Amino acid sequence: MNALTSLNTANTLTMSSLEIAELLGCRHDNVKVTIERLVAKGVIVRPAMQDEPTKDAMGRTRMMSVYRIGKRDSYVIVAQLSPEFTAKLVDRWQELEAQVTQPVFQIPQTYAEALRLAATTMEEKETLRLQNEAMKPAATIGTAVGSRKRTTIMDFARKLPYVNTMQVQATLAAKGHLHKRQGIWAVYAKSKKFFVEGFDGRGFSVITLTDKGMELVA
Repeated sequence: MNALTSLNTANTLTMSSLEIAELLGCRHDNVKVTIERLVAKGVIVRPAMQDEPTKDAMGRTRMMSVYRIGKRDSYVIVAQLSPEFTAKLVDRWQELEAQVTQPVFQIPQTYAEALRLAATTMEEKETLRLQNEAMKPAATIGTAVGSRKRTTIMDFARKLPYVNTMQVQATLAAKGHLHKRQGIWAVYAKSKKFFVEGFDGRGFSVITLTDKGMELVA
């Protein structure tokens, strides 16, 4: 996260008066004067002030007193200084809020933390391996089904007279045998005796007919 932006003790995202000055391209002193004037008028609540490290023109690190500004008050301040920069401020807040919501990878700082990270990584890999092993039987069955010389619904329908092959699956769906799952035709459990779900030689989902299924479609 930007060093000029932080979460305060109440877990509220804030922006420094120095960052507002840099965003608007104006002097930091002018921003602080505007803040103090708005506080005096009761428009905003006096923000917290703290010393933060910054770089001077020579690149040297020095401490600077800055105000910590909340989201609502930052809009009021920018509206006073440069109303045309309000959209730019909106974009900056969106960037800061996105940084807070995105998980940040933490580099292990100690040997113990490194060991815990390694153990977690190994556990995740082992879980993935076990999941892959569990999926192998289903994949094997799918390959076997694809290799058999069963007849698909469409191939069988093409051999029948006066049958609209483009409508046969929709008709079977209307009769409660088939349904679409994520855009792919699937078989209801009650109709497994008529149809077999599997994969063809290219790995595509395919539904073939049992002997009873051929009688049903015919």
